[in-house]
Amino acid sequence: MEIDKKVEIWICLLPVLLPVFVAILVSWNLIPGMVIDNDWIGFFGSYIGGIVGGIIGIASAVYVLHETQKENKKTQEKNEIIEFCDYLVKLGSSYAQKSETFFYSLVYYMNVNVNSRNGGYEKKQAYKNAIENHHMAKVVLYEILQSLNIRENVPLYLVSSYNETVTIMMDTYNQFREMERKVDEIEKEGVESMVIKDNFGRMDTALEALGKYEKDLLESVMI
Repeated sequence: MEIDKKVEIWICLLPVLLPVFVAILVSWNLIPGMVIDNDWIGFFGSYIGGIVGGIIGIASAVYVLHETQKENKKTQEKNEIIEFCDYLVKLGSSYAQKSETFFYSLVYYMNVNVNSRNGGYEKKQAYKNAIENHHMAKVVLYEILQSLNIRENVPLYLVSSYNETVTIMMDTYNQFREMERKVDEIEKEGVESMVIKDNFGRMDTALEALGKYEKDLLESVMI
């Protein structure tokens, strides 16, 4: 049950106002037969002193609690960002490794296709390896993209390079998906249909953008 704000204020003021009210009554002789003496003065002094001391003590405790919670939150956010950056580093490294494996297997498949001496089995194996390697790299790339997208409404992760990184990763993912179709087109269109060099460059751009985002994230919590 919530207490009204005005009620809370009066509850806080009552211990202070009550002795002041009694002191006024006594000092103006509004209470018949009551005389101000040293006992009354001592009582009011002790009472008000206790109230003031209590207020200062509570205020100090609240301040310390607030600062502790603030520091704990900062530490928690820092650890969370460090953990996320480590995760992105591992994904980025895995993506680079699997992408290069795919590109090399793709080049091998292209060479197998242009060599008429190679049998059908070798072509099928080369095609199978290229598709499998492509799928593994695509899965890692998708995981990176999703890890960024699910944090689009979390201010902690929205550093200056966030939007650019997401855009680059999305473009890289879409282009990478196109590579699967191009693998199937090799036999029809020949080696010229492949743009291995461009995709290597796109991979480097994506990894550079991811690295910059990780750096910006770490700097945002190290200040």
